[in-house]
Amino acid sequence: MWRYDAGRSASVPQELADSLHLQWVRRLPPPRRAWPEQHDDGDKLAFDRVYEPVAAEGRLFVPSMVTDRVTAYDLATGEFQWDFATGGPVRLAPAYSQGRLYVASDDGYLVCLAASTGEQIWRFRAAPGERMVLGNERLISMWPVRGGPVVHEGIVYLAAGIWPFEGVYVYALDAETAEVIWEHSGVGEYAVDAYGGDARSFSTLAPQGYLAVAGDRCGLETRLEE
Repeated sequence: MWRYDAGRSASVPQELADSLHLQWVRRLPPPRRAWPEQHDDGDKLAFDRVYEPVAAEGRLFVPSMVTDRVTAYDLATGEFQWDFATGGPVRLAPAYSQGRLYVASDDGYLVCLAASTGEQIWRFRAAPGERMVLGNERLISMWPVRGGPVVHEGIVYLAAGIWPFEGVYVYALDAETAEVIWEHSGVGEYAVDAYGGDARSFSTLAPQGYLAVAGDRCGLETRLEE
């Protein structure tokens, strides 16, 4: 998974070789992030400013927020192997587990693919409906899946929805069947004095970034780092 494991620890048991050499190059379109750069947000909205691939089974899986697909390349040669088109930008790295790849998209769906072929195994609608909205010059779900999927002990966790007043949906699914194990959903409530004085804001979490598992808890990796 992105940053190695379900806890996003970024700590691996392997060591790099003493001398590294360029093996191959793939030139991809310049990334198009969802939110413009802001100097007062602490980089909280910079989760998709670069391509963030994951590697498994001798393949490199690259998500794209430009072409709305995930592509598999041979890890040793860089040769194209397969790609899969979603219904919206793929802004976060997929998660890999036991021969399967879990891909979240702004179309409001999580798809499970065979890592070897890119064939779809199942497709789960995390959005509560098919309502669409204009986002980044294309139609996306009102509830894009931007809580990046994480797999732990046979369960895949994900979150859909980024506007609390429209509802946010967090799921735990059986990684093999997509059966819903539990669901947490809610619509934001007003928080008094959120910004001081009479200012109010919606208080429900708006997940944008990678989910992480720590012990028996699941949360947003960006929040855990903070």
